[in-house]
Amino acid sequence: MADRYDAGAVAWATGDIPVLITTIILAIQWVRSDRREARRVGRRSAVWGGGHSRWRRRWP
Repeated sequence: MADRYDAGAVAWATGDIPVLITTIILAIQWVRSDRREARRVGRRSAVWGGGHSRWRRRWP
């Protein structure tokens, strides 16, 4: 019975480890994408006047 337990553990780990790695990679990409978007929105806000009037450009 112990050999079946060990075989089950190996089968579970080999199936679960790739899912864990993929999840970590996707989470990292998601955080990076969110940071890029936040910088882009911040730059746009600085150029276009801060958010009250979205289409009126603020000239320095």
